[in-house]
Amino acid sequence: DSATIENLYRAAQAGVKVELIVRGICTLVPNVKGISENIRVRSILGRYLEHSRVFYFENSKSDQPLIFAGSADWMPRNFYRRIEAIFPVEDPEHKERLIEILETYLKDTQNTRMLRSNGSYHKLGRPRKGAHMVCAQDAFSRDALRRKKQTEKERSEEAITQVHTPILAPHQSPATPPQAVAVKPIKSKRKTLKKVVAVQSHAPEAQQPPAEDS
Repeated sequence: DSATIENLYRAAQAGVKVELIVRGICTLVPNVKGISENIRVRSILGRYLEHSRVFYFENSKSDQPLIFAGSADWMPRNFYRRIEAIFPVEDPEHKERLIEILETYLKDTQNTRMLRSNGSYHKLGRPRKGAHMVCAQDAFSRDALRRKKQTEKERSEEAITQVHTPILAPHQSPATPPQAVAVKPIKSKRKTLKKVVAVQSHAPEAQQPPAEDS
């Protein structure tokens, strides 16, 4: 959007450092002296087709950065011809997670291509000797698997209790208090199963009342 580009130029000329992660078309021209030398534009193309819409503003009036997420990119069709939503992210945990995601993108050296002022893209050079290439998408995949395994572990260790109370006749009473159901996870090659082992206390068999003499 041309109006948004002009606003970014003005911010850059005022000294604001602007980092843009734009996967596809970008008509903003970065690295032009006196106009956009404080703006860097990168495109990250990897295994997954991503449509992230996260906006981070460090220079806010509060002591915390402003973070927004939403459904639209900055193309004119989304500003003027569609109904889109952008919302502030206020939960501290969610804000921290989004900041981690943005920082991971900015560290990517494997799939990142930087936009030059002449409109061409160039791939980042290999890191210094001893440094490793960073792939943001691989990092996200590993993190998702780690979170999945952690969740499965927590669920398998979670105690599920259920009190079993026998149904007794009015003149009966249980010999011992009912005990809880124990849950033991059983792991298989395909999935984790849960076997419920019920440890119950049984009341003594009911005594039949003596038969009345006829």
